Amino acid sequence: MEVKFDQHFMKDNFYLDLICESADIKSSDVIFEIGPGHGDLTKKLLEKKPCKVISCELDKKLISHLERIQKKNKKDFEFIMGNGLVEFDNCNFNKLVANIPYSITEPLYKKLLDSDCEFALMLHGIDFYKNMTERQTRWNYFVNAYYEIELIDEVAGEEFTPPTKVVSVIVRLFRKQAEDLSDEDKFYQAVWSKKDRNTKNCLIYSLVDSFGLTKKEAKLKVVSLELAEDVLAERFELISNENVNKIFSNIF
Repeated sequence: MEVKFDQHFMKDNFYLDLICESADIKSSDVIFEIGPGHGDLTKKLLEKKPCKVISCELDKKLISHLERIQKKNKKDFEFIMGNGLVEFDNCNFNKLVANIPYSITEPLYKKLLDSDCEFALMLHGIDFYKNMTERQTRWNYFVNAYYEIELIDEVAGEEFTPPTKVVSVIVRLFRKQAEDLSDEDKFYQAVWSKKDRNTKNCLIYSLVDSFGLTKKEAKLKVVSLELAEDVLAERFELISNENVNKIFSNIF
């Protein structure tokens, strides 16, 4: 079977039900779903009677499936033909629930960290999950600074149509409340908010904002990290995981 748009459809009712149950859907929830495909998960989400489900699909060949769902759910379902990463910024919702195309995993997490989305439940590859929870990558620092991460289940490749080549995971994310943030969380959030600045300025102003250092004190702290000039001049979001680890391990 030809795989377009990185599509691997989940058909197994056990996992579809598990996703819906784990989403703890309430009547006030507006759910954003990326990549509904044939609408198998969409229909189960609607059965939970949320305020609304907004589904975004890129493949125009699947529009007929979504049109059929809309005819039966005129008030509480909306579908958009377009790029989910773009529509993420255009839609008002409080929960993201989706079996996402794996190719958008990293950019979608960037969107989540830049948003105020309080809850996300996603089915994606296990490799990125390990980057958030086991490996010394930037995602381990930043996603954990914003969200409580919970593994719901692992899903074998043969559970999809067509099968995936990798194991997948169902991951649940709860946005941390301000009162629950550690000093490390506050610093990592400050760094993330300034990630488009060069590394030197990103770190200086993050130290000032999160620890109350003077600008002079922050500059001295950055000097003590002994980073190469090219690293200091590079945008923080583009430096290597090795340099991210070096910075954070020497700040705390």
